[in-house]
Amino acid sequence: MRIVDRFSFARGAEVLERYHADELAQIEAAIAAIDGESCRVKRTNERGRSGLLYSPIAINYCLLEKQLYLDGWDSAERKLTLRERFPATGYDRRIPMSMDGIKNRVGLESQFGKYAFLEYDVLAKMPIYERRGLIDVGVEIAPVSRLRSEMSSGIGDFERVVTNLIHRGERSDDFPVLILGINVDTPGTVRPVGVAYDGEVEPNLRGNRPGPSA
Repeated sequence: MRIVDRFSFARGAEVLERYHADELAQIEAAIAAIDGESCRVKRTNERGRSGLLYSPIAINYCLLEKQLYLDGWDSAERKLTLRERFPATGYDRRIPMSMDGIKNRVGLESQFGKYAFLEYDVLAKMPIYERRGLIDVGVEIAPVSRLRSEMSSGIGDFERVVTNLIHRGERSDDFPVLILGINVDTPGTVRPVGVAYDGEVEPNLRGNRPGPSA
């Protein structure tokens, strides 16, 4: 697979290049190593789509399980639980939270879920992890619109989240994030043997639910 575009939010690219160049290089290399066509394994009955689609589960398996987790991104600190008590209702709210990876205070999200999750990662989840003292900068991976068009409906894309962030604008206390837009290799690309998905074809998907992000 390949990185098609990048968007630096709140100086995310500058922070990574200055303080975390090794971690960024690991993420870039892991994306480049994925055999994207091996991840076209999701059957669908959705209207307007036919045949096999690219699978979020397969892409994330190749990226995380087969590569980045083996390089130290699978840390205990990437999972935490938020708790808050509401006296007016007598309710104790418990929210389990998980980030795809953390290494040397760099947070990673590979997001192929519903479109709202992209903004949530950048504007809510990553700042929460920063407040807990776990990360200083984030990397968000998202499909570009061309790849998203060959995935299940409802999935967000790079162009959407970047458009929203540009029109929202940056604020002085925003958390720094680099957003990477990825796609499969162009047809005819000659590349070395990559990391391929070797699982089974996923079952039929009905309705508008996208595949899980991990």
